[in-house]
Parts: sequence; structure tokens; C-alpha cells
Amino acid sequence: MTSRPLDLLTSGLLDSVFCRMRILAILALVALLTAALAPPAAAQGCAMCYSSSAQQSAGAQQALNLGIIVLIIPPVLLFAGVMITAFRRREEPDPPEIG
Repeated sequence: MTSRPLDLLTSGLLDSVFCRMRILAILALVALLTAALAPPAAAQGCAMCYSSSAQQSAGAQQALNLGIIVLIIPPVLLFAGVMITAFRRREEPDPPEIG
């Protein structure tokens, strides 16, 4: 049973890549199913905000919509910053030892 060192290295790396791809595929499927089932829950909205906005002029409605966008920007930036930091500081896996 003689195998070349390059074969061992390549097979170990490919197994790791395929394992990560399977995990990503499962996570993508879960995210897709969650997104598909979420619209009925997300569509309920805040009745008080909707009714008060419906009674306002077009300018006030635009101001409310702009305020919502302005309020969502900081959490999105914080989330993106944490994810970028985590991605940059992740540890690279050790290559399989040939022996």
C-alpha cells in the first residue's frame, strides 16, 4: 500500500473542502426555507405605526420611511463589521501531516 505524499495531502484537503461545502449547502437550504416561511410573519407589521402613517400627508410618510432607513443603518454596519472582523481573524486549518 504505497501512496505518494501529494495524494495524501490532496485527499485530506478535498475532504475538508467537501465537508465545508456540505455544511454551507445545508445552511443555505435552512436560510432559504426560513425566508420562504417568513413573509406571513413579517407582513403583520405594527398596526399603530401603519394607522398613524396612513393619516399623515405624503411628506410625513416619506419622513417616516426615511427615519426607518436611518435607524436600520447602524445595526447593519455593526453586524457587517463584526462579520468582517471574524472573517479576517479566523484561524487557518493546519495542513494534514504527511507521515
